[in-house]
Amino acid sequence: MVIAVIVVAVGGLIGATLFRNSKRRTLSNYLARIDSTFNEFAVDREECRTRLERLKSDVIEMLNKGKIDEGHFLMLDEKISEYMKELIQATPKYKRTTGTDNGIAAGPADRGTSVDQFRYCSNCGAKIPLDEKVCKKCGATQ
Repeated sequence: MVIAVIVVAVGGLIGATLFRNSKRRTLSNYLARIDSTFNEFAVDREECRTRLERLKSDVIEMLNKGKIDEGHFLMLDEKISEYMKELIQATPKYKRTTGTDNGIAAGPADRGTSVDQFRYCSNCGAKIPLDEKVCKKCGATQ
């Protein structure tokens, strides 16, 4: 009887250790994925933002399924948010011009898109129309 209790206790301890190590491994893998995504796609800001948002939804799903702890989630979320803010701050601020001195087009306004129609959420980095005051994605007031 005593041996059975000891075997169950040792088995539980080993199982708990493996489960905890699995969460740590998942955390380290996702930190590496976030870093590599940013490093690979930082030049194409829209693609980078899309991939980071996809990673963020994966992280939320892992938290809901219990694959990571809340502390791990906060760490991953902070890393993604940090990169999103970096993308927003690195976004060039083009001014709309009515004409050019040298005949060369300047900024996205010349490609048929209007710079003045949207901005990015300061919290999550999602595109927000200028006339909206609340981000639909994260609910942050702008």
